[in-house]
Amino acid sequence: MRLILWLILLLPLRLHAQVTYHPFPQQNATWSVDHHDFSSAGWACITTFHYGINGDTIINGISYKKMYRNNTLSSAPDSSFNPATASYECAFREDSTKKVWAVHPNDTTAYILYDFALQLGDTFDFPYQNIFTTGDTVGYVDSIQLPNGQFRRHLQVGPDEWIEGIGSMNGPIDCTPCFVTSWGNVLLCHSDSTGMIWGSPQPNFCHCDLFDALPEINAPQFTINTSNSGLVVKTITNARYSLMVYNNLGALVYSNTALSSSATIPLLELPAGIYIAHIRMQDSGQLFQKLFFFPGK
Repeated sequence: MRLILWLILLLPLRLHAQVTYHPFPQQNATWSVDHHDFSSAGWACITTFHYGINGDTIINGISYKKMYRNNTLSSAPDSSFNPATASYECAFREDSTKKVWAVHPNDTTAYILYDFALQLGDTFDFPYQNIFTTGDTVGYVDSIQLPNGQFRRHLQVGPDEWIEGIGSMNGPIDCTPCFVTSWGNVLLCHSDSTGMIWGSPQPNFCHCDLFDALPEINAPQFTINTSNSGLVVKTITNARYSLMVYNNLGALVYSNTALSSSATIPLLELPAGIYIAHIRMQDSGQLFQKLFFFPGK
């Protein structure tokens, strides 16, 4: 009886945690985005973009916040968002229906950047730098727990993934290269007025060049590649080995300690991003370590 009573008392708190809406940030927010190249040679960091909110503006009589991005392709890139060296990217606002509207520089026409009220089966038109596609479907809607314990609404919209109050897993604003196979963007970190809520608390993890510095350990008996089915591990040995896969936050996302031949590891539930594969031989303890980019669902 006591257990039932505790469940009754706790249930409203659990439901409240999952249904509380978190609006898109209006101030004191930054996003760090990995911009990478991916080819048959593997993943390579090109640069890290740092986005932030700085000031506001009036467009067609409506108030908007202004978003900037640091030009980290310069010879002296910024290590974090720096409004003094950032370039103006867009104006944005969120309305009462949970739609986030944006206006590009030198334009006055607003378009819908996000619609966080979308439901399963709804469609959305993505604006890829004014190259519009139509009819992308919401494939799933669920909740995801952030490192700070908050639950946020999580949507798959066409080829993209959104988290309520954070934005796309490709970065906060639209971009043409986000959904091509040879290069793209991945959100590394996001902070709001409460601090870091997505990513690692270690600042270096908010820079994709950290992964370039991570040593790859080669072992001739193993090769690792990705396919539409997941992670493909090929081996020329029948010795037992363990495989562990970590995401860019250092969290273990897959583990198998009883492999002994080539295998295809289904990772289809994982979002697009940079991952680290660790293979350790059971007998000799030899380690094989490799970075790879997984294109996501």
